[in-house]
Amino acid sequence: MDYTQQAIHNINGTPKGRCRLKFVDFETRENSISHETQGLSCNHLVVRRGKPFKVTLKSDSCLWNRCTERLVLEVCLGGLYSRFPVLFSEEQSNPQPGDWSATIYPGNMHPQSVTIHICSPVMSSVALYQLLVHIESKQHRISSILGTFVLLCNPWLKDDPVYMPLDVHKEEYIKSDYGLVYMGTTLNVSNRPWAFGQYEPGVLEACLKLLEVSPQHLSDRNKDYILRANPVYLSRVICAMVNCNDDLGVLEGKWQGSYEGGVKPTDWSSSADILLRWASSKYRPVRYGQCWVFASVLCTVMRILGIPSRVVTVFNAAHDGNANLKIKEFYTRTGDKLNMSKDSIWNFHVWVECWMRRPDLGVGCDGWQVVDPTPQKKSAGIFCCGPCPVAAIQEHCLAARYDAPFIYASVDADVTRFIVHNGLGVGRTVDTECVGQLIYTKSIGSDKPENLTLTYKAGKREKPSVSARTLQRPAQMMSLCSASRSSTLEDAAGIMSPGLKVTLKIEGVPKLGESIRMCVTITNQSRSPRVLMEHVSAQMKEYNSNPNETFWKTQGELHIQPSEVRTLHHTILYSEYESLLAGDDIVNLAVVLKDTRTKETLLAAEEFSIRPPQITVEIEGGDSIQMKKEHTALVSFTNSFSKVLSGVVLTVEGCGLLAGKREAELVFLQPGKKIEKKVSIMATSSGTKLLMATLSHSNSPNIISRCYHKVSDCFETTDWQIFGVAEASGDNVYLDECTSSVLGYIRMFMEEDDNKAALRAARKYLSMDIKKEKSTYALKIQGHFNTHDPQSTWKVISHQSNNCRGEENIWKRRSLMGSQGFLETVHTTSCLKTSAIISVPKTSSTSCLNDYHPVALTPVIIVLREVGDEELDVVEDSHQYAYRQNQSTANAIAALTHLEYKDSYMRLLFLNVSSAFNTIIPKKPVWTPAGSTGNLLILMQLDSRLPDVQVTEGQNQRQHILHHHPEHWLSTGLCAQRTAVHANDPQLQSLVVKLADDTVVAGLISHRDELVYRREVEDLTCWCKDNNLIISIQKTKEIVVDFCRTGAISPPLYIEETAV
Repeated sequence: MDYTQQAIHNINGTPKGRCRLKFVDFETRENSISHETQGLSCNHLVVRRGKPFKVTLKSDSCLWNRCTERLVLEVCLGGLYSRFPVLFSEEQSNPQPGDWSATIYPGNMHPQSVTIHICSPVMSSVALYQLLVHIESKQHRISSILGTFVLLCNPWLKDDPVYMPLDVHKEEYIKSDYGLVYMGTTLNVSNRPWAFGQYEPGVLEACLKLLEVSPQHLSDRNKDYILRANPVYLSRVICAMVNCNDDLGVLEGKWQGSYEGGVKPTDWSSSADILLRWASSKYRPVRYGQCWVFASVLCTVMRILGIPSRVVTVFNAAHDGNANLKIKEFYTRTGDKLNMSKDSIWNFHVWVECWMRRPDLGVGCDGWQVVDPTPQKKSAGIFCCGPCPVAAIQEHCLAARYDAPFIYASVDADVTRFIVHNGLGVGRTVDTECVGQLIYTKSIGSDKPENLTLTYKAGKREKPSVSARTLQRPAQMMSLCSASRSSTLEDAAGIMSPGLKVTLKIEGVPKLGESIRMCVTITNQSRSPRVLMEHVSAQMKEYNSNPNETFWKTQGELHIQPSEVRTLHHTILYSEYESLLAGDDIVNLAVVLKDTRTKETLLAAEEFSIRPPQITVEIEGGDSIQMKKEHTALVSFTNSFSKVLSGVVLTVEGCGLLAGKREAELVFLQPGKKIEKKVSIMATSSGTKLLMATLSHSNSPNIISRCYHKVSDCFETTDWQIFGVAEASGDNVYLDECTSSVLGYIRMFMEEDDNKAALRAARKYLSMDIKKEKSTYALKIQGHFNTHDPQSTWKVISHQSNNCRGEENIWKRRSLMGSQGFLETVHTTSCLKTSAIISVPKTSSTSCLNDYHPVALTPVIIVLREVGDEELDVVEDSHQYAYRQNQSTANAIAALTHLEYKDSYMRLLFLNVSSAFNTIIPKKPVWTPAGSTGNLLILMQLDSRLPDVQVTEGQNQRQHILHHHPEHWLSTGLCAQRTAVHANDPQLQSLVVKLADDTVVAGLISHRDELVYRREVEDLTCWCKDNNLIISIQKTKEIVVDFCRTGAISPPLYIEETAV
């Protein structure tokens, strides 16, 4: 909402003992719409750097004397400040790129108020600023504190390093408060919704506080303020502050053991909840987080500060402990994975990509940058990682800042696997495909994943000839005394040509409560039979660590003939893992084959996750809910297991929807039976919310199933573009019809909603904003007109037309909160961008722009002699006149060349004709050929108020109704029946043409001979009388265009004995 703040802090009191300034209006609503910051804060004005914003100063008398005083503004940031004068638009020169500016435009200055447009430099620091005003003269200075405002990065501004060209990208990576985090394994990818929550009250303030308590700010706040203009610096500071390893950061990480005293990382679903807890606890770290929680919180902070960001998941992400770009893994001969290496491969790891330019690295490194807040390693002495260009990783440029080797290893390291037995190395192989096998992020405007793998690994080298998942025993055994000697093993061990080949495949997608089925395929590629010992083992593991103890294993002997392919099937029953595994848990499965004669050993391994049973959530009336209104949600779970579940608990919670938790309990839940919980939810603020449900039972120590359900307020999910499509013709949208449709849509919800106040306000503000936008547009043109700048006057119209070209996603959520986009959708025809436009006074005494008619000379003049026997096309257009389509400009230019001849000039008569009658019967052709002296009669129409027009050919003739056709640009305008009008046949019967206000007669005069022109005016006057059209002589005006230096004054034109 707009808020008006009283300017109560007068620093240097006035000479008369009282402050002239009484109030300051930060125009918060209008500024937030213009700067795309709606909903970010209800406590501060939030604007984006490099774009002007408005502040209105109000007083009970004249604020300052322009003759003896000047107005100066000052912005303060810690010990830094910038003072700059307030100038009128005619005084304002082009400011330097690094300077602040303040401008008063025509129409913004009033006796008791003044509106000032303030613009910050494009490379201003992101921070909370203080704004002061000074009224200065030679004798005194009056200073007042106006208030504070927040300045953010501006991805809408081309000169900003975070500029993002496409609107759909900005909508997804800046404005969207909803995302998806991809988890699991490459064999079973799952996702969980996440509410970034940047529109929750207090979140912006928490993000600003995050910057203020950083070590950089605490050690040197002025230096920190200066460096905050750089998004590279900002991203490093925030990345370190999201974890608490070095500072007063937001989250404390924990990856194993008990989570008592905090929240289990899997229970988080909203960044806002975490940031608000951190701020309210006086900056004590929130417990606990893991990679996707760290990344999601970082993404929220970056989006709030104006840096486009997205959450990215890397499957099979390597953690290179010794920075050699190689990962080592160790297995026993029975397939158990050993914890002998500092390196590890996480089944998935989540980080953030931020969009920015990198002038420190060059153009090739612009674009998406990896920023990883999970505290894994130190970068320049602190726990942060990045920003590192994705393009540098793709091109293997490991010298690029920051942390390129670590990030490269995460997505493209080689994995060396060893089999050991009794401290001896049995074999090794190098896997070049496992790491970074899949990289996902949420697609734009969709819940489907977007595959980013090729953006990181487009230059991937070819696979080695040996199967990456097969380990071969070397000719000699090497001792493995310690992990430090693994390099010796790697150097000495060779990769032999395999006599055997083994693969391991999981059948289907493993589901909790069902048996896990796998098949092992063995191929004997040698010419001799083999006797093999098979060992298969299964270990439970966390996504980011090595496996725990083995919970299932089997072994057996088999005989295989030369060139034989043998497939073995194994099954892990549900009863064998029921007490250990829960939903989304990960299993490491390995099979080891050993030749009893040659001692040759092979290994194949896979990791997969267990899919949990489903929880169902249904919102009464659909997932689009109305804010501040109660809705009912039904949450249910059906026992799909084959056995009875005991001690079943179904829990429902949702930040911004529910206060606390709601639970349903059952002592026993029979197979096929259902447990359900009905809850009342209410959205306390706008934006996307997540309703989370979990299920647990006494048979399992962990939660066996978790469900997230997305709900949004009804206006958030409305496709506003449909209103533009419904009320459009071609590429043009009709403002009035669109407004009516949108208001009707809001009215529909008002009738159904018990709490109508908010919706009434939305409807009210929509109408107000449309009127305000039109008024602002008119004042801008009026300002150029008052400064005698006709070129700028009409350039505004041309710019308005250009803005509407290529607009995407016209109807956004902001359409309800403001109408900035409405006028941008109204099409201004191309003639206004290419015409010579003049102003014709309506009255003898003119005081404002509204007292003039805008007249475009170029497209209105038509050489009718070129029409000949062709058919005359009259095009509907509210801004143009009756002209031949696609030829009007050329013809007009040809006619205007008449002015180049000696002793030639033009007379334009602007007739104001009554439009009281919609039916007229012409008695002579409307279109009249040019006279012998070069005179030209042109009937033009400027008014756009005509709806469907009914016309009649004759007393006993049939009637014609002229309707609007969709292929025409606008629904109203000059309505004329297409007809053949011959210049050489004045008796040809013409169909009806309806004349409206501002019909124009144009005459090209040579040698001061105006006879034909005056006769045409008389004929037209008589024609109007015969057809019941009344000419308002007082409103009819004439303009003479004469470039002759010594031109005589033309005698006035008379209509009905009254001089025009």
